[in-house]
Amino acid sequence: MLEAVTDADLSDHGFPSGTYGEFNLCESVPVCVLRDRLFGEPAFALHVPASQMPAVWSQIQVAGRPSGIGCFGWAAVERLQVETGNLCLAAECEQRTTLHDLGLGALWCRDKTDARTVGAAALRQTENQPDRLKRVGFKMPNHDARPPRAGSVIVDEKIRGYVCTAFYSTTLNDSIGTALVDAPLAVPNGRLRIFEDGCQGALREATVVPLPFSVEQPGYSQRRGLTRVSG
Repeated sequence: MLEAVTDADLSDHGFPSGTYGEFNLCESVPVCVLRDRLFGEPAFALHVPASQMPAVWSQIQVAGRPSGIGCFGWAAVERLQVETGNLCLAAECEQRTTLHDLGLGALWCRDKTDARTVGAAALRQTENQPDRLKRVGFKMPNHDARPPRAGSVIVDEKIRGYVCTAFYSTTLNDSIGTALVDAPLAVPNGRLRIFEDGCQGALREATVVPLPFSVEQPGYSQRRGLTRVSG
C-alpha cells in the first residue's frame, strides 16, 4: 500500500524490520519511517510534518481502498493489546513496576547491565522480593458483560492489588482485564475479589487466567486476536 505513494523500496529485503529511513511520500512530502512489528504484524510508523498530515492521510486511504484497508481507533489498539497479552504501558506500569512484576524478567540483559544503567538497581533489588505485585489476566464469570472499573481494588482481609484495565471483548465473548496483585494470588484459576465504589460491600469475583487470552473459535490464534472494535 505504501509503495503506491512512494518510490522507496519497502520490501522485506530493501527495508527489513527494525530499519529506519527518510524519503518522500506523495512525491514531495518528507517522511521519517520506522519499520517495526505491531502485535506480531508488519507495520510502518510514519513521522510526517503536521501541516502535511491531511494530504498524506488522504493519499494512504486512497491507496488502501483496493485492498479493503480502513481506519481504526486507539481504543481498538488498547483492546488488542490486552487480548494478545501485550503490555499496556499507561495502565500496567507505574513508578514502582519492574520487568519482574510484569513477567518480563527474561528481557533483562544482565551482560550489558551495570550500575550506570537506568533501572538496573531496581531490577537487582526486586528480582527476589516475595512481596511484589504481579501482573495477571482475569475474566469475569458467566460471560458477564459488565467489566470492573479500572483502578478498582482487589481485597480479602486487606487490599491485595488493583485492576489495571478491563473491558468487554466481542472476540472473546467475555469481560476481561489485567491486574497487579500480590504474588500468592497470581495463580491460574485463582479467585480475585474486586471492590468497586458504591458496591455497598457486594464484592465482584473474577478468575485468574493465563496470558494471552484464548478462545475456542477456530482460527482465533491465526488472526492473533484481531477484534472488531471501533475507537
